[in-house]
Amino acid sequence: MRRKLLTFEVLLAIETIARAIVPSVLTWQISALFYGILLILKGFFEGFRLNWILFIFGGLLSLLPWTIFRWLAVLATLFPIIHFPLYHHLKPKGPYRVGYRVIWINKILQASVFYPTNQKGPDSPQFASQIKPWQNFYDSVRMVGSNMPLWYIKIALTYLDHLKLGVNTNTPIVTEFSHNRRAFPVIIFSHGLATCRNDYSFYLKELASRGYIVISADHSDIVYPPSGLISDFAHRNIDLKKRLVDLQTVLNFVVDPNGLKRVFDENIEIDTTRISAVGHSFGGGSAAYLTLMDSRITGACLCFDPYYMGLEEEVYKEINRALLIVT
Repeated sequence: MRRKLLTFEVLLAIETIARAIVPSVLTWQISALFYGILLILKGFFEGFRLNWILFIFGGLLSLLPWTIFRWLAVLATLFPIIHFPLYHHLKPKGPYRVGYRVIWINKILQASVFYPTNQKGPDSPQFASQIKPWQNFYDSVRMVGSNMPLWYIKIALTYLDHLKLGVNTNTPIVTEFSHNRRAFPVIIFSHGLATCRNDYSFYLKELASRGYIVISADHSDIVYPPSGLISDFAHRNIDLKKRLVDLQTVLNFVVDPNGLKRVFDENIEIDTTRISAVGHSFGGGSAAYLTLMDSRITGACLCFDPYYMGLEEEVYKEINRALLIVT
């Protein structure tokens, strides 16, 4: 994967290096002004990550009159860049470009549709979900006993607002399938607990680039159970039943002749012998549960590191379709 550097993080590090080398030129007054402007611009154009406090700490250290602290400031600003790298999106390797649309399956269930296209189009934000990622993260850290404050998390995840999916939004679906009288295979994807529908876009784009229509809906799980216990398996059983309703609603939409017509404004032929369920973690358990409970999943079931702990016994029943579990 190709590493991605954030412009203003690099500029903040350069500023502290310059302050350490030529403090007589870059006085603490000038440094404070310049560093403050860079922080504001970073927040506006890039957002902040979990390491944001280190840049604040480094900036304050660089203002101190002692040389040792100015070089410690350099380390404080370089550390998050080196130790917490970001990477560019992996480019899908299939023969098609990846199209993208957002739909409401019903009044409460929103989904992303990834599909094969031949045309270029505008990109879309990665986190346009109705589910707030900072709330999911906060609930997750509470569940494992961490006391990280909510205000810190809200600042630390602002960079998510600036990420793009690397897709072609609202472009036409490929026509080769219909011209050759071939129907599209469909994948219904279920995301993990405390995530949302586009968090696995690198998987979903790869599948779409190979000719699949992939539908990923938002599950409205209660991440932090009323008991506050990570081992509250009874609560997870309730969530599993709710997820089954979500996924069957998506499945109803797929097999409805007018369902995907709403998405693409044209008749789309579906290969009803190749409708598959895929998911990760709690989504892997959800995909397995859907495959178990609904015979309209006629293709395969693929579960990445599926969550089964404490789920009801019926989830363990034998699935009579192709099943792959990756752990």
